[in-house]
Amino acid sequence: MLNEVAVKPRPNAGHIKAHIMSALTRSWFKPEPVDVTASNGKVMLTGKANNRSERAIAATTASAAPGVNAVVNDIRVSQARAHLCLKCEKPRPKDRGS
Repeated sequence: MLNEVAVKPRPNAGHIKAHIMSALTRSWFKPEPVDVTASNGKVMLTGKANNRSERAIAATTASAAPGVNAVVNDIRVSQARAHLCLKCEKPRPKDRGS
């Protein structure tokens, strides 16, 4: 009888972080302003992104990494660009209070 059961090693925090940073680089995202910490499959993203789209890409990429069970996305959108429209990259019209 042949037993072909293989036990996969648990991913460690260092491997999870390296995988996420590598994946972010491949997705045309500059991950330098983003910090990734991992513990027991939970990933915490902090730092800055240029827009909400980059913030979302970071979270999606992190959630797809092997060994990740949960992602907390605390990445802030840079204030200098926060007022821009995502689709057109033009300033949004100011809200007119009533």
